[in-house]
Amino acid sequence: MEVIAHYNVNSDDFALFVKLLPQKLMFLVDSRPDRDHKVVHRSANDEILITFIRRHQPSAWKPEFKVFIEGENWGSLNGTLFDDVAALAYAIQKRGLQQVEF
Repeated sequence: MEVIAHYNVNSDDFALFVKLLPQKLMFLVDSRPDRDHKVVHRSANDEILITFIRRHQPSAWKPEFKVFIEGENWGSLNGTLFDDVAALAYAIQKRGLQQVEF
C-alpha cells in the first residue's frame, strides 16, 4: 500500500487514513482547519490516494466560489464544479464509493 499524490502526508495522518479506510472504495473528506482540504480514498487497487479539493471563484468581485477535484482516476468528476463539498461528496458516493466520517 502506498500514497499516490503530489502531497507529503505525515506518518500519523497516513496511519489514521489507513485505519479509517479499512476497505477498498471507501473515502473521507479531510477539511481540518489550517490544512488543504482533500478527498482521501482507498482505491480498488487498495492504495490510499489523496486528491486536493480546489476552489473556483469566477469573479474577484464576488465572494461565491465552487469546488472541484482534479485527477484522471476521477473520470467525469475531474474538473466538474460543485456548489459545495457536500455536493462533491454526494457525487463521489454516486460513483460507488462509501463515505466515512472524519
